[in-house]
Amino acid sequence: RGWIHPSVSGTYRFWIAGDDEARLLLSSSDNPANATIIASVPQNGWTDPRQWNKFPSQASAAVTLTAGLRYYIE
Repeated sequence: RGWIHPSVSGTYRFWIAGDDEARLLLSSSDNPANATIIASVPQNGWTDPRQWNKFPSQASAAVTLTAGLRYYIE
């Protein structure tokens, strides 16, 4: 858990790898209550470390972030 502080405004994509179901959440602000799942490894699924392309759900859609703001990520 933490915050992303983009130094450049733009469109970003995120990926996740994990064992026995994994979820990557990102908030539209620094508030954790606004976090939604943007990428995941399915239930009963697993990936090798750094295996980013086993499941389509591992990659997020394009996310626009603004420099100078911070975004909660989990």
